[in-house]
Amino acid sequence: MKHTSSSDNSLVQALKNQVESNADKAVLTFLQADQTVRTVTYAQLDHDATQYAQTLHHQGVAPHDVVALIFDHGYELVAAFWGAVYLGAIPTIFPYVTPQTLPTIYKERVEPLLEFSQAKAIMTDTTLKATLSDNLTHTGYLILTVDEVTNTADIDSPLNLMGGTETAYIQFSGGTTGRPKGVVLSHQAVLNHIQSLSASFPFTAADVSVGWLPLYHDMGLVTQMLLPLLVGGTAVFIPPAYWIRHPESLFQAIDKYKGTMSWMPNFAFSYCARRVQNNYLQGLDLSSWSLLGNGSEPVQLKSIEQFSRRFEPYGFQPEALMVGYGMAENVVGLSVTPPGQYPQVDWISIDALQTQQQALPRSAYAEDATPILSCGYPIQDIELEVVDVEGNALEERHVGEVIFTSNALLTEYYRQPDLTAQALRDGWLYTGDLGYKLDGQLYICGRLKDVIIVEGKNIQLHYIETIAQTVVGSAGGLAAAFGVFDEQSGTERAVLVCELLNDADKLKQNQLALQIRQRVFAQLDVSLADIQWVPKGWIIKTTSSKISRTANRQKYGDEARQPAAATGNKQGWSALQEIPSPQRRSFLFAYISTQTAEILGLDRTTPLSPRQGFLELGITSLQSVALKNRIEIGLGCRLPDTAAFDFPTLDTLVDFLLQTLFPQEQTVSPSTPSDEIDSLLAAIEALSEEDVKQKLIEHRSKKGNS
Repeated sequence: MKHTSSSDNSLVQALKNQVESNADKAVLTFLQADQTVRTVTYAQLDHDATQYAQTLHHQGVAPHDVVALIFDHGYELVAAFWGAVYLGAIPTIFPYVTPQTLPTIYKERVEPLLEFSQAKAIMTDTTLKATLSDNLTHTGYLILTVDEVTNTADIDSPLNLMGGTETAYIQFSGGTTGRPKGVVLSHQAVLNHIQSLSASFPFTAADVSVGWLPLYHDMGLVTQMLLPLLVGGTAVFIPPAYWIRHPESLFQAIDKYKGTMSWMPNFAFSYCARRVQNNYLQGLDLSSWSLLGNGSEPVQLKSIEQFSRRFEPYGFQPEALMVGYGMAENVVGLSVTPPGQYPQVDWISIDALQTQQQALPRSAYAEDATPILSCGYPIQDIELEVVDVEGNALEERHVGEVIFTSNALLTEYYRQPDLTAQALRDGWLYTGDLGYKLDGQLYICGRLKDVIIVEGKNIQLHYIETIAQTVVGSAGGLAAAFGVFDEQSGTERAVLVCELLNDADKLKQNQLALQIRQRVFAQLDVSLADIQWVPKGWIIKTTSSKISRTANRQKYGDEARQPAAATGNKQGWSALQEIPSPQRRSFLFAYISTQTAEILGLDRTTPLSPRQGFLELGITSLQSVALKNRIEIGLGCRLPDTAAFDFPTLDTLVDFLLQTLFPQEQTVSPSTPSDEIDSLLAAIEALSEEDVKQKLIEHRSKKGNS
């Protein structure tokens, strides 16, 4: 390729330096779901990135054009990213949507982001190309696949060493939570930040990063890919979907590859502590794990304590924990706790925090005490301040808005000059986050913005309210959405309280709730933990007639019901024995419907269709695992961890269960009269899960002896 250079401060040149020094080093390792492993050297990455750049060039993509990358979590995404950078184009990574996703949901999520990005081309895999071509309204996109990448050298394809203040890539956030927000980052900003991170962690050529975060997430892109590649370290990738099903894979990879660094959101710490079983940990040595970072969402003391206790017997050292605070507007990081030191915990008065905007110290045993974890000291070359509403710096323990300046700031918000001007003032970026300083360290304690973070995703609450009011229409009044922290999952959950102006019966309420859940999931990619219907006047407003989320969250906590426990009723064994073979489909459908409704926080009697899609209902990966566990306990059978995705509708899951539990019997038509379903729903509510399990075991035993 011909070289066209505009600056020495170039991501391409930084990677080329590593290629020249470490051409044969195995820098990238990709663990596959089928247990195969793919290892890539610097030389191979350089070769493949060149081929991607040539293909883009041949198809008319020019420097400064935006290229959307939609790939599963694998090497092709990395090669395509660098191919765009080699050409001088601007890559932006979109979430990969699996083929199981309904086309309408896929279109609602991806198309607005594509239109806003003004992408010249889309690079994807062969499978997804067909889905994109069939479901995008605008057909003018140039869609390229891996199979179309040329394998021949072309001296006429330019290698553009874009650099300095020119755009390196765009990091989109909020694409499924409202108007897309594209963070434009320059080559110089990214290189400056890589240097700051490698000094603050530290991270060297001898280190091994192991992680499962998707690369469309800024923390995944930087800590998993850019930092190891540009410093000369090693990166081991675990597919995110595989990690959700097999969280033990992270610990096995740390042991096998002697991993030294990982970063995860807070929910993953709680998830690993709960889900990883002892038999997967036997013989593992986690002592090489010198840095495990917790960031991307509010960090909870309970989560890191659970994690430390759970994995310390296998060599994990609690002092390896690092808490970080950051955002894509500064590439990824702003502050981190000191390496090799357990994060500081500040116990403060929650009352003083809410009423005086001060973090007054309290004993951990005081009634109003709450723990706030330190987010550490500013990373090298970053200046942090906490200011009042007028922009004046505050003293220690006084709560205000966190602002910062650095040599790695975003250039702008893509195509949003007003938002850029609002956030960037005199070289300082106003984060909208609330915090305070203590002994030079930063403590984050809230947000000015009406945003919650669910499993690492930023969710704009007012969009949930708008969806609810659209569904309810004239029958509804005000709606208030807010986040409630779930200690079990270690992340925030979205809750909605909505006024109903008439006396809608239970069936109508359930139907409306189901519609809201489906639309919220389709548009925002988040499942509502709870929906509460309340009378007019219940929702609290401020004196300026705005919804008070804090007050309504508190009122919800005091008054709203908790989701019903799924323990079942320990009566009615004889009813199950009398169910004839032709009606077993109806029974199993009723059982699966009940369990699904409870997992989603719906009423047990919520009407679900046999052809209802789990994804359409908004089920998450974590909820899928919970549903699988319930069915296994209740019916005494084994299911794949991805049951809700392998069997995308209730009907197909029922078919699988019938074939598994009664392989010698012919199943009946999936069509079931609604009155029969209603009666069987009533029957199943009278049974416990233990009863169901025992009865089906007895039934199979009888069939085997007959």
